[in-house]
Amino acid sequence: MIKKIALILLFIGATFGMAFMLYRFFFAGPPAEPPVTEPPVTVPPGGLPTAGEGQIPGEVVIGPDGLPVSPGVPTPGVPTAPVAPVEVVGEPNAVAASAFATSGGLDYYNQSDGRFYRVDGDGNSVRLSDRIFPEVSDVTWSNDGGKAVIEFPDQSKIVYDFEQESQVTLPKHWEDFSFSSDGDSFVAKSIGLDTANRWLILASSDGSTAKLIEPLGDNADKVVVSVSPDSSILAFSATAEPVGFDSRDLLPIGPNGENLKAMRVEGFEFIPRWAPDGKRLVYSAAASSDDFLPALWVARADGNEVGAGRVKLNVRTWADKCTFAGPDVMYCAEPRSLPSGAGLQRDIADGTPDRLLRIDLNSGATRTVSPEDFGATVRSLSVSDDGSTLFVADTAGSITKVELF
Repeated sequence: MIKKIALILLFIGATFGMAFMLYRFFFAGPPAEPPVTEPPVTVPPGGLPTAGEGQIPGEVVIGPDGLPVSPGVPTPGVPTAPVAPVEVVGEPNAVAASAFATSGGLDYYNQSDGRFYRVDGDGNSVRLSDRIFPEVSDVTWSNDGGKAVIEFPDQSKIVYDFEQESQVTLPKHWEDFSFSSDGDSFVAKSIGLDTANRWLILASSDGSTAKLIEPLGDNADKVVVSVSPDSSILAFSATAEPVGFDSRDLLPIGPNGENLKAMRVEGFEFIPRWAPDGKRLVYSAAASSDDFLPALWVARADGNEVGAGRVKLNVRTWADKCTFAGPDVMYCAEPRSLPSGAGLQRDIADGTPDRLLRIDLNSGATRTVSPEDFGATVRSLSVSDDGSTLFVADTAGSITKVELF
């Protein structure tokens, strides 16, 4: 009898167990999740809260190494930009703006009124001269901003001294100017109609003297004029025998026909930029190994060691979109994207927005100093004397100052 009762109880238990399992899998809903405590949302006065920026669903972002970049993870080689204050300064419609080191500001030409101005280290715009210069087409500034070669559409050219309020008229066939560090002289190409009358020249900025340095002949387009801080080098010539498809030697040209050591460069479209103390040379070139994109290099430049110890920086831009902040630091404007071959055909990058980078020339480390919404195409840069502000002249004619960290 007891055995029968045990069997009956076992059967009833099994039946209830099976019924519970059937209910659990076919009728019961999912288990309740623990409540999630949302952080309080602060609504600014008069508006709705803003959403943070995020990656578009389904979008795959590819980093410089060709690998997908996870949302929220900084892209290698492109550090996250700080949120830097940006303020528009200067007069509108500025053109031919050029950075210079000693004043810590920007000199520029305002095409609206035909006058020249200076933005000082505090962002104040000061007129350099009351004189009007109509329809200026190009300007080459001295390092201290006190003098400039001013060019006009009819090919006429003058050297204007803003401190003395004086000018010197230059021959129309002179071109490609570069001032000495003290502004007392400049180097240019004298391009006569006859190839035998084409020379690299050294002239005083007051027009009192002019000296023939090197015959150019048919090779004027192979010579890049760039005066070193101590004036021991006036230009670079690409007339040496090639050493590879895009590897070549550049011959430095001195003021007295010196036989200087050649400088090896990988790529075309060489653009140099001297460090203020003359011990470094930063330059850009476009090589086949870089898909003919502009690449920055840094090399030694003191004594007879120009070009020695060269190192390629992880920056894709042209050297004339950079400025020095002392001997060891540069600020550069780097296009946010570049098509293949942009280093050989620069105008295809016109209008491309830039990011602003700080480069440590000792370590090669870079970091972004512009906000993510910075969308200007930069013409030239300058750093204030105290290193706290970067002045940016863009191709749209605006000048802004970016606070540095």
